[in-house]
Amino acid sequence: PLLKKPERHKASVGPEHVRRLEQEQARIEALLRLPRAFVVSASTLAGAQVDLACTAARRLERNAVRLAGETPGFDAPDLLVYLNRQSDLLFMLARYIDAGESIGLDYAVISPEA
Repeated sequence: PLLKKPERHKASVGPEHVRRLEQEQARIEALLRLPRAFVVSASTLAGAQVDLACTAARRLERNAVRLAGETPGFDAPDLLVYLNRQSDLLFMLARYIDAGESIGLDYAVISPEA
């Protein structure tokens, strides 16, 4: 039981997986009006939780890109694209959950005066 070796299942990610993520992102994006400012945080708990998932997905993407660069023979370009689209979709989903309302950063507030 505890010492049992975990089962491994070979899986592959291909262009069809990427296409489905892109379609879903486009569908959600069409329903939204995104803020014209950098989104600092979500305005709801659920949106914040999805933003956290997005952060984890971005970290996974960066680590996968690093692994691809350090591993001879790494051949999974669709996986890297998929991970990128996954984090994009999570960002859009968080905005959708927040009903387009997010806390934005007003650059005029933080830029030095001329």
